[in-house]
Amino acid sequence: MKRLLLLLAMAATMLIIQAQSAAAAPQTLPVGSWQQFFWFGGAGSIDVPADGYAITVTPNSPLVWVRITDAFIPGDAFDVNVNGVLIQTPSVPQGATSLTANPDLAFGNPAFSFGSFLLTPGTYAITISVRQGLASGSAFIRADAVPEPATLALLGTGLAGVGALARRRRPAQKTGCEK
Repeated sequence: MKRLLLLLAMAATMLIIQAQSAAAAPQTLPVGSWQQFFWFGGAGSIDVPADGYAITVTPNSPLVWVRITDAFIPGDAFDVNVNGVLIQTPSVPQGATSLTANPDLAFGNPAFSFGSFLLTPGTYAITISVRQGLASGSAFIRADAVPEPATLALLGTGLAGVGALARRRRPAQKTGCEK
């Protein structure tokens, strides 16, 4: 009886998610955090969010690095379209020895499909389709701002200053030849 109730609850949740996504517009892809997406029914377009993602890259952040990775159970592979053009076919998974729900661990792990691309200033519609995979599943997408060279130069200068200060404060070592 408990199993039946659990199955009914899961089915109801999936129907609610599908009904909400059927009338949805593209979901805004925020910068700086992983976003989970879902599919039900094998290969084809993802179901949640049904209309994919929208992202606007402003001139203030000249580049945005977008990453996509499978997670949980290995074996899924994706096609990524930006403004209707296929630009990314993430790697095909190699082996199925790992299981993880952490997208940071899954990205770069050859057991999972993963890929990345850069976006310059503009407005983009990103759609994802499942090329191969399980009947249903989920994976992750993330956008991160790429620091401009001046920011990296400022960081490097600050680290060099901290290193110089630490070296200056260190007491001189005696060599043993001094009187």
